[in-house]
Amino acid sequence: MANRSTDQHKNRSIKILSLNCFLVSTAASYRKVNSACRDQDVRATKIGKFGKSHDIMVLQEVWGSHLNHLQQEIQDSHVLPRSSISIFGYGAQFLDPLKLWLQKSGGLFLAHRPEMKQLFYKSHTFTASESWSYKGVNATLLDMDAYWPNKKLLIFNTHLDPLHQENQTKQLHEIRDFMSSVLDELFRSDIDLSQCGVLLHGDFNIGSESKKFQELESIIQGRDLYGEKITKTGEREHMTFDDRNPLVPHRDSRRIDYVFAFDSIGRHQLMPLQCLDFVISIPPDSENLSDHWPLQLTLLPVESDK
Repeated sequence: MANRSTDQHKNRSIKILSLNCFLVSTAASYRKVNSACRDQDVRATKIGKFGKSHDIMVLQEVWGSHLNHLQQEIQDSHVLPRSSISIFGYGAQFLDPLKLWLQKSGGLFLAHRPEMKQLFYKSHTFTASESWSYKGVNATLLDMDAYWPNKKLLIFNTHLDPLHQENQTKQLHEIRDFMSSVLDELFRSDIDLSQCGVLLHGDFNIGSESKKFQELESIIQGRDLYGEKITKTGEREHMTFDDRNPLVPHRDSRRIDYVFAFDSIGRHQLMPLQCLDFVISIPPDSENLSDHWPLQLTLLPVESDK
């Protein structure tokens, strides 16, 4: 059996930001759970400035509110999803959220360096959800040749319901089924999946200490990259939704945001990924960008010795 090693001469590491941005549209900000959603224009600008140093930004809760402020900071350094480009000008604060809602974006947003070419995109809206926000999961396939020769990266992004556990179970199964169906579709399109890394990012609203997390792991069957890191290093687990954050409206500290990597899904053998670093960034390393702390990870592909 071939040993696996990381060829750092051929491949350049990439840095990814994963963050629930808490940029809630005016139509939803009246809800008690969103009562702490303030300074959105300032925070959207800060998120853009913080994110532009990353090669890929995988975001949740970009509902359109102050989308123009976020976009202004990254439009020269990143490719934005065409469907999520701000209308700008008078009325953008009302028209951008309406546009994203009509497109059923689910608040999901991904931006990447121009050298990474988007090859494929697909989305799925959950069949059961406690809100009218069209939560779901999407998939973006990137050609990574400029960073990882002859390789690709498939990123899934999602956001689950916060309270309804029965819905969460249904949503987890739909995520796994969607991932399998996307891989089947790419396989039929002659994509070499053995040269494709796969990640699942998102706000799962499920605490890592809970029995529900065990269900999450059994359904998703991925590698919890931050969990792997703290198991290896023995360091204390940091929360991503933390009552030390002034934007958190109630006392609640849990790790609910995750990045999973996959070495295989079903019959498909995938390209394993090595996480060189994974940081849950809290002030003073980052500002209070959101009611969630940012996740920052650095990745390289793992290649087989031939």
